[in-house]
Amino acid sequence: MPKGKDVIVYEREKGAKLFLVAVRLEHRVGALTDLSSRIERAKFRFVSGFVGPEREGGYARCSWYVEATEGRPSKAEVKALLLTSPYVKDVEVAEAHKGMLVDALSFPLRWSTGDRAILIRTHFFEVMERAIRSLLSTGADVLLYQMGYNHGKPSWEDLLGAYKVDTREDLDEVIAIYSAVGWGKMEVSAFGKEAKRAAVEVHECFECTERSQEARTGCNFMRGHLAGLFATVFGDEGVRVTESKCVKDGASVCEFSVGS
Repeated sequence: MPKGKDVIVYEREKGAKLFLVAVRLEHRVGALTDLSSRIERAKFRFVSGFVGPEREGGYARCSWYVEATEGRPSKAEVKALLLTSPYVKDVEVAEAHKGMLVDALSFPLRWSTGDRAILIRTHFFEVMERAIRSLLSTGADVLLYQMGYNHGKPSWEDLLGAYKVDTREDLDEVIAIYSAVGWGKMEVSAFGKEAKRAAVEVHECFECTERSQEARTGCNFMRGHLAGLFATVFGDEGVRVTESKCVKDGASVCEFSVGS
């Protein structure tokens, strides 16, 4: 089974007529089937895209790159085609320019909570850390940890206000968010809420993967973010998180221990 999720920022045209379409589609059984069948009957091939959650008045936002396999239709013709579906409310269409088509129709990006979000490549974090370390030397570890904590704690407080973590299974579910957003594949190896102790293994942590290990002391940002998580889970801001293993030191995974 294919693994991973590609973030579609742009597509490159390869000799065919490429369009990006975005619609507000009624959120009901049969709507997606109706629209997709109309697109395929008109001899378009789906290239990539997504179906978003229901947000506004019973409508979901859907967006696809589609390729015309016959003829050279115009943007107006593509829009008219999509509007033939009784389930479609609004339509936007863009077409490739010199073989390039960027997905500017999906702005702004939003988190599942509805909060504004941005995408950055992991290389950005490497550049940021190097800049911080060049200015602060070993003080960079403290700053990166604090950045992780200051972002993690309010984020987890917001989510865990409605979802209570009492068991290891509860924790398994929420900590999987780190995997969903590409930070690393998480595995809880120990958890005790009453004892305020836990252990977490992080496979392919973004702070270690494909990055220079020079002058690094560990995954300080991730350690701080996890401290924010467990401070929320245990209701104790005195919780400490230490990194007992790190890929930078030759370990196969990064391992974090949590205790008060």
